[in-house]
Amino acid sequence: MRNFIDLTGKKFGRLTVLERVPNHKGVLWKCLCECGKESAVQSGNLRSGSTKSCGCYIRELTSKRTKTHGLSNNIL
Repeated sequence: MRNFIDLTGKKFGRLTVLERVPNHKGVLWKCLCECGKESAVQSGNLRSGSTKSCGCYIRELTSKRTKTHGLSNNIL
């Protein structure tokens, strides 16, 4: 049996680990994002840093990147 590392209460990026989620494919953790959304994330993705939010961070970056000046009107 592998050593179990309890991640409950730890913070990874914008995610705070709440509890372990039973799963037959690996260890999943229920996390609360700073935006208020909950998500289940694999242990390895949290520890490696590949998952840092529920997806809100990439949406914010995309929104900022595609906005030119914020003053245009979409009137046709």
